[in-house]
Order: sequence, then C-alpha cells, then structure tokens
Amino acid sequence: MAIAYLQKFLKPELNNILIATTKNKALIAPVFLTNLFEDWIKLPIPGKESRIKILEKTLEHIDCAGGLPAKVVARTEGCSGGELVKIVKIAYRKAILEGRTRINLADFTFAKVDDAAAAAANSWADLRGLDGIVQEIKQSVLDPILNRANYEEFNAQPKRGFLLHGPPGTGKTTIAKILSKQIGFNFYSFTAGDIERKWHGEDLENIKKYFDMAKKNAPSIIFIDEFDSLGSKRDDGPNAKLYNSVVNELLSILDGINDFKDVIVIGATNMPELIDPALLRPGRLHKIEVPLPDENGRREIFDKYIKDHAIDRLIPDYGAFLQDLAKKSKSCSGSDISSICNSVALDLSRKKSLRNDIEFKIDAIELTRVFENGIGSAISSQQARAGRIGFVDTDSEKQQGNLKVKVPAALRKDIDLVKARQKA
Repeated sequence: MAIAYLQKFLKPELNNILIATTKNKALIAPVFLTNLFEDWIKLPIPGKESRIKILEKTLEHIDCAGGLPAKVVARTEGCSGGELVKIVKIAYRKAILEGRTRINLADFTFAKVDDAAAAAANSWADLRGLDGIVQEIKQSVLDPILNRANYEEFNAQPKRGFLLHGPPGTGKTTIAKILSKQIGFNFYSFTAGDIERKWHGEDLENIKKYFDMAKKNAPSIIFIDEFDSLGSKRDDGPNAKLYNSVVNELLSILDGINDFKDVIVIGATNMPELIDPALLRPGRLHKIEVPLPDENGRREIFDKYIKDHAIDRLIPDYGAFLQDLAKKSKSCSGSDISSICNSVALDLSRKKSLRNDIEFKIDAIELTRVFENGIGSAISSQQARAGRIGFVDTDSEKQQGNLKVKVPAALRKDIDLVKARQKA
C-alpha cells in the first residue's frame, strides 16, 4: 500500500519530489530502494573544521570567552551538529543559573557515559586499562589486514569472526568502533531487537540484509551486540523452530565468511555461556575476553576522566588520591568509573552554584567522600546486575539466593526446564 501510494505521488506529471531520512539504510526494504529513490546522499559526522563553523554560528549571539570554539572542538570528536548545539545550550543554561551571561570552557560538560572506557575514543591510546586486549586484537585482526602479503605467502587463513565477552561496561563496543576507524572499514552494528520481526522468516531476511550490505560495501565490520540473544543454545521448546533457524542462519553465514572478502564479524556478550557451542567452534567465532580493569587499569581510567572534568586541579596529592580510588573500586568497570567521575562533576557544579564562589575550593576529605559514595553506588549496581536473586521451592522454603522468592506450583515445571537448559 505504502509503495503504491508513493509511486503515484512521484508521477512525472505531478512534479513532486520525495526526500526521506534514515539512520540505518540497511534496514530499508529493498523494494523501496529500487523503486523510489534514485540517489543516496550520506551525511557524515562533521570534521574539525565543520564543528568549528557550527559552534561559531551557535555562539554567534552568546557572550563567550575568546577562542572558545577551538577549545570545545578539541573535546567533541564524533559529535553531530545537533549534539554540538545541545552542548552549547546546556553550558549557557548553567551560566544563567549561576547569574552570568558569559560562558567559558568550565561551563561545558563533555562526558559521555554510554559505553565503557571512552564513548568517543579515536585511538587505542584512548582506551585505558585494556593493554593486553588491545594487543590481542592487533595481532588477530589488524596484522592480517595490514600485512596481507605475509599471510598469503604461507596460505594462512586469518580469523574472520570474533566474540568479545566480559562484564557490562568493559569496552566491548568501543573496541569494535576503534578497530573500524583504525583500519578504515565501514561499520555496521545491530542487535536482536533490530532484526526481530512479527512474522517468521523476516528476522532471517534482516540478518541476510546486513551481511549483504557489508559485503557490497566491503571492507566492513559487522558488530552484533547482545550476541547471546541471537545465538542462544538451540533446544526443543515450543518456539524452537523460530529461534533455532536464526542460529542455523548464523552458522551458515560464519561457515562462508571467508568468501566475504574483507568482512569481519564481531559479536559482543555479557553471557557467553548462553551461546550455542557450535557458533564457537574453530573457524567461526574466536573468543576474546574483555575483563574488568585491574588496579593499574582503574587508575588510568580514573586519571583520564578526572582530568576530562578538570577535577584534578582541586586535588593536592593527586597521585596518592588516584591510587586510593583504584584500590577502593575493585569491581568497577570503565563505564562505572566514567559515571562516577561525571556524578562527582555534577555534585561539584551544584556545590559551586550554592556557594557562589568565584574561586571554588573543596576540602580533600569532602571530595574523597563524594568519590567513595559514587564507588559504593557503582558496586551496588554491579552486584544487582550479577543477578543475585534465586528461586525458592514453595514446599521446602529453602533459600537459594540472596532474596527469597515464592514461586507458584504451576510455574515450578517451567523453572526446572529453564534450569536444565542452563546446565546443558
């Protein structure tokens, strides 16, 4: 119905023009691509010069410190035009709330807490606390691409599929994005939610669509987040045919991945134990663990984000302070540390607004307490995410987890089935 209506709209005698926008061309049905649109115009993320022009235009009628656009641009790599405008609005609102009409660099908030160690990271150097993982990625993925002749000389077949696994917030998505940028590959990303559809078979077509797009626009990286949702263990349950068909399609694609010249598949998961073992056999997905950062890694990540928020200038013995934070944040991920530092920055901003001090100072003990509160909250969230709630049989009332949950007898059979599948 929709395509027929639009085709009538585009009849030559009507002189109409159709313009459409999308964030992901790969999800558009092929029938629309071939019958409605003659040209595709890609609007990329603005580069340095473009960002300066956008900021100069946005700040045109705002009183600001000299050279501010150039300083802001240095901290906004990867931001779109809309995001730049939003950053300026937030900075201006902050200045107004403090009784000023002139904004400066201290009014801007640049932190992005969406992902692990650095949401807008540009190079491996920006990815702190993961030196061992970075080295393994370089050897397994980068070297075969950069030194292709060496591998061809010995007829070696480099790995084409990788599974990054580890706790939430450790940098799995960021690693894939940096890898794509470092080697100049196109980047295609999707999750189970992006490809699942109401009717059986449509999800398989969507998976094929992504891989066909990557093959057509090679060299490419296909990144599949929450891989356990798509590649979970096959079973004989009521929906087995639907879910097993997705796994079978992935197996078929991975078996033929060497025919996809310059296409690399990277999956990411927090729960590798749920993935069908067949997907992890040699020649399909090579597992790479991305663990929580160690003490030295946490120190590096704290150092990065504390300096990003200009908090280091408030700390007298900065080295000792960093070491203390690293020791106290044992179970924190890079994403947790980013969030902690941003929360501290927000707290300091509010305190400065209340005190109305031009030369803002804070007691070292008070600052330490603010950081410790943030670490405590992050650790609590980590424990909650670990799923520490167990089922309790209503007959014996035996507690198996940290929280007692009474389960109706009618559900026991389903729970036993779930447990059996997890053990398998």
